[in-house]
Order: sequence, then C-alpha cells, then structure tokens
Amino acid sequence: MHLQAGNGEAAVADLGGSIITGVDGNPLAVLARQLGIPLHDINGDNVPLYLRDGTQLDTAVDMQVDKVFNKLLDTSADLGDQLGSCSDALSLQAALDGLWHREAKRIRRQEQQQQALEQQQQHRVDCLMHEQFVAQQQQLQPLLQNSWLQLHHNCRLATQPLWQPLQPPPPLQSHPEANQPQLQPQLAPSSEQQQQQWQGLSGSLSLDKARDALMQWHFANIEFANAAGLGSLSVRHWDLDSEHEHEGAHVFLPGGNLRLLQGLVQGVPILYKARARLVQYSTSGVQVHTDAGVITADAALVTVPLGVLKRQDGLMFQPPLPNRKRVAIRKLGFGCLNKVVMLFPYSFWGSKDMFGHVRTDGKHRGLYYLFYTYAGISGGAVLAALVAGDAAVAFEQQNRAATVKELLQLLRDMFEPQGATVPDPLQAVCTHWGSDPLFCGSYSSVAVGSSGATDYDAMAKPLGNRVFFAGEATTSRYPATMHGAFATGLREAANIMAAFAKERGEQLRPSLDQTAVLEAPDEATVAAGQQLANLPKQIQQLFQLCGSADDTAACETLEFGAFRAVYGPPGSDLQNKAIVAINLAALRKGTKGKGATTTAYTVLSRSQLDLLSELQGGDERRVGVLVGQLGVKLVSRPVDGDMQQLLQASCASNACSGHVALAQQ
Repeated sequence: MHLQAGNGEAAVADLGGSIITGVDGNPLAVLARQLGIPLHDINGDNVPLYLRDGTQLDTAVDMQVDKVFNKLLDTSADLGDQLGSCSDALSLQAALDGLWHREAKRIRRQEQQQQALEQQQQHRVDCLMHEQFVAQQQQLQPLLQNSWLQLHHNCRLATQPLWQPLQPPPPLQSHPEANQPQLQPQLAPSSEQQQQQWQGLSGSLSLDKARDALMQWHFANIEFANAAGLGSLSVRHWDLDSEHEHEGAHVFLPGGNLRLLQGLVQGVPILYKARARLVQYSTSGVQVHTDAGVITADAALVTVPLGVLKRQDGLMFQPPLPNRKRVAIRKLGFGCLNKVVMLFPYSFWGSKDMFGHVRTDGKHRGLYYLFYTYAGISGGAVLAALVAGDAAVAFEQQNRAATVKELLQLLRDMFEPQGATVPDPLQAVCTHWGSDPLFCGSYSSVAVGSSGATDYDAMAKPLGNRVFFAGEATTSRYPATMHGAFATGLREAANIMAAFAKERGEQLRPSLDQTAVLEAPDEATVAAGQQLANLPKQIQQLFQLCGSADDTAACETLEFGAFRAVYGPPGSDLQNKAIVAINLAALRKGTKGKGATTTAYTVLSRSQLDLLSELQGGDERRVGVLVGQLGVKLVSRPVDGDMQQLLQASCASNACSGHVALAQQ
C-alpha cells in the first residue's frame, strides 16, 4: 500500500504478507532475483523486548525462558504422538497451559530448594566467622595494653556486624600478629540476589510474573505464525510443515511485495470490480458468474482464500463441491493477523528491524506484541504493529481512531523513558482481514479436529479436470506462506497443461518405443562422453593447481570477492581470456550450511574482469552487472565450446591429471 501524507511524505508498506521465509530454494526469492529486486535480510538476533514502561528485558533472561518454551513444544509434540488420533480433539493451548503450569511449579520448587540450601550455607559461614571472631579476640587480648585502648576496642566491637573480621586499632597495626590476613569468603549470587536482578530487569514485576509474561509473548509468536489462537490449533498437527521450511535468511523486499506482482501480471488481463459469485462446471467446460457478467472457459483455477470458501454466501459451486472437499474446508482453520501501519515524520526507534512488546496480562498477549520497522526499505519512517491470536479478532471491533490513540500512547510509554520523542503519525492504516468479505481472514492453520495433511490434499483436488484449486490452503508442505501460494499456482498451471495436452495434440511425456533397437555408440562418441564427464574434475584440479604456492604452475590467476579466475596459457591466443568460477553460496547471507558451495562458471575477457574487480557495491552488484548488463550466461559445468577450448589449453599447459584432448565431432 502507498502511504501519502499531506506534507508530501510518502512510503510503501505491506498490509498483508511481508516476509519471504528462508531464501534457500524459495521460489519467491528466485523470482525476486530474476526481476532484479534486492532482498533485505531481517536481523532477528537479539530482538529487544520492552515492557510498557520502557524497561528492556535482558536477552539472557529471554533465552532462558525460550529454552523452557522449546522444551514445552517438544513435550507437547511427544504428547500428540503418544495419544495418536485421540489427541485430535486436544488444543495446543490446553497442552501448553498444563505443561507450563507444571514446569513453572517445578522451577519455583527448585528455586525454593536452592534458597534453603543457600541459607544453610550462609548459616555455616556465619558460624565459621563467629568462631574466627572469638579466636581473634583471644589473640588480641594480650595486645590491649591499657584500659583506654580496651574501651576504644570494645566500642568499635559493638558497632561491627558479627560476621565481619574485627580490624585492630591503629596503634596496634605494627604488631606482627595483627597483620595476619583475614578470611574473606566469596559467595555466589544467592536466590535473593537473583530476585533483585530480575527486579532491575523487569521493573516492578516479580520473577514469576516476568517469567510468565515472557512465556505468554512466545505463545503469541505461535499465534502470529498460524494466524490463530492457541485454543483453536491442533496439538498433533499444528506444525506439520516444519520439516519443509526453507533454510537461509528471512527477508523483506524493499518497496514491498507489490513489485513481485507487477512483474508477474505484465500482459495478463485483469477484470476489476468483477467479484466471482458462482462457478458452474461440467465435462464440457466452466462458466464463472461475476458482478461484471458471465465468463465461459475450458477450465477455471480457483484461488480465493479459504475464509471465503467457508462462508455460505462466499463462492458457490454447481454442482456442489464433493463431500471430502467440503469437510476439509470446514475442518481447516482460517484465522486473523492484523496490523496497524503508521508513517511518522522520522524514526524514533533506532536501527533495529523489529522489537517486541511484552504484556503482563496473558489474556491480551497478542495485542501489539511485535513491531516491524520498514524505515530502511519503504521510503519513509514506517512502523507496523502486529496483532495476533484472539486479540486480532477483538481488534476488529474497535474504532480506528481509538486504536491509533491507544497504540500511540503505548509507544510513548515505551520510548520516552528511553529519551526518545514520539511524534504524531502522518498517516495510520488499520487492517481488518477477518471482516473483509474478499478475504474473511489471513491464512490457514490446522485446527482442532483436522486431520492435517489429508485435509490440505483434499483442498488441492480438481473437479473433473475442469475446476482446479491453488493457494496457500492447498499445500501441506508450505501452508500459510507466500511462497506456498505461489508454488501451488505453478503446480496447477502444469496440471492444467497436462489435462488439455491431448486436446491440443501435444505429448508432454513422449512414450518410449519398446521395440526400437538402440545402436551401440562408436568409440569416438564414448570417448567424448567420458571426457565431458571428467570436465568438472578437471576444472576443479585446474583451480587447485593455479591456486597453490607451487611455482611450476604456468598460469595467471585473479581473485576478488566470490570470483576466481584462471587466464589462458601465457603467450597463447587465449591469454586474455579466463575461466571464472563464482561461489554463489558466498553471496547469500544467512545460509545455514557450513562449508556448502554452489559454483557457477563462465568465460570472461581480461577487460571484463578488470571492470568487475574495480566495481563498488560487492559481489551481488557484480553478478547483477555480469548477467544484466554484460549478458553473460552462468553454467554449473563447462559445456560450451569457448570454455572447453580454454580448459583444454590450460590443463595441457599445467599437466592436469587425466587430461585427454576432446574428440573432434
């Protein structure tokens, strides 16, 4: 959405999905790079969490609670597995509440035992110090030479704590026995000291309340991921997509996700103000009844949100949908995640990508629980407050002006104690996805009573190869994600092509003629095939030889950033050309695979390499110039003629093992 203020300030912000979750192998990340759209890595490390009074909770403390939180999730998953189908009626809220109540009692009991142990240890120390005190007095008695010193000594003695060693009077400091070192015990922080530390970190909250508030914040984070309250999520199936999550960094798209849509819809006719009301289908085709008329076609692809399909007056089908699909529509969950997006005159929150707000009342834990800061990627000082879980539903009943006033006061309560001035927003937008008739919610989840993947698979089933279904609620691998919705569109495009291939006279998968007799290849063809198979090993060996400290390697090399180049043999016609290897894995920030490399190869001239090596902006810009402006094609193995010729010449001059000249075709 474009935000526009009266003073000319403008920016863009995503009111719906805004994060590409994991760039490795993510089709949307691939699409963004194909369209030349940069990606902004989200810094999710050490996200600051604030109480309403601006107190920032210590990251180490949150990590301790987070460890317990993950333990609860693991235990709840084990519980669902042990109960099997009997757990289908059990919500994640019920499981986590019971487990957290038990774990909190165990932690308190452990702390009480630790405190009792510390008191016993302190009592022993007090007894030891008292014994030392008595012994010290016995040693000092002969040194007290007159009554005045005796009186002075007794007065000092009466004002000192029992457990501190007595310091002798100044006149007696020169006595050798008076200068003996005294025992000073070093004690670890006690439970009482830890309580005081918590008080300093969490304002007026006690340790138990601070711990519970942090746990409720983590519960709200699950509600955000599922656009549903924990009470509606299936304890057995709520995270069925976890094993299919993409690795790599989570990213924002500078300028918003609209840039992806603009790239996809070029040349595609779109009818506006033509809401679909009824889909009629038969073996001969489909008719879609819209507010703008009736559209007749061979097939239709339905991508309306699951929330619309759940409504009785949402989208009708004739004949009615099969029972299995109706059951899946009913059983799957479809909840809300709302946002308040505000454009400010300036950023008052610093350079962080996000920050959290920890509420002390668990009932409203999802209300403004997390903030996204779009200042560096939206063109203006944009801040988005997230509302998750049950709070997102109640949020839609509140007046917009009251909502903005409430949120603005919260921000001032949090940041003004830190020395920041929070101005009035130039513009504010509140989403109401649940009450929007074109969406009726945000995205799907596995609700209590759902069978999980089976319901998602039923959602994807076509109707007689005439009506097809796509969207995030039709995939059990990537539900509730933007890339899941996009991937299902590609899936159904292929299914539609396959369904109508025969009518077009096409054969998508040519059948193998079992009666055909294959001729044995000649020796030259076999040799050429073996040589092609050895090319990757030869190119790796060439770069190893030329990258070593061995002076016998007759090659010129160049290395900068993720680029490594080996020039052709000196004095030959190829000396101004080079085989270039580009480590693509090094370009991606946030890849989790340690030591993983993905290398692409190409051939460049000396002048092209000089240009790239001097280019400012890093390797990503170099690759952009290489592919976009120079029009160079990157390949995973050396297969074109120029590259093979250069590789053969370089290997010949450097005596690569296994080198054989290519057979002439």
